[in-house]
Amino acid sequence: MTDTHAELAIKFATKGENKFDYGNFEFDETGHPLLSDAAAVIRCELEQAVPDGDHVILIGRVHDAGQAAASR
Repeated sequence: MTDTHAELAIKFATKGENKFDYGNFEFDETGHPLLSDAAAVIRCELEQAVPDGDHVILIGRVHDAGQAAASR
């Protein structure tokens, strides 16, 4: 995310709402959401979900990473 995504980051940290209703999301060929104006793209697979109080920490195994098209 870039510094222009502060409001979107707050939406993702808030309970309830559909997080993908906000932001400029596109979907790749496999259906994964991509933030079209992001600085970078990191594709990963869920490796582990760790409960921590009222949160769940998601740990992913990175398969691919690179500079997003919008920031080139």
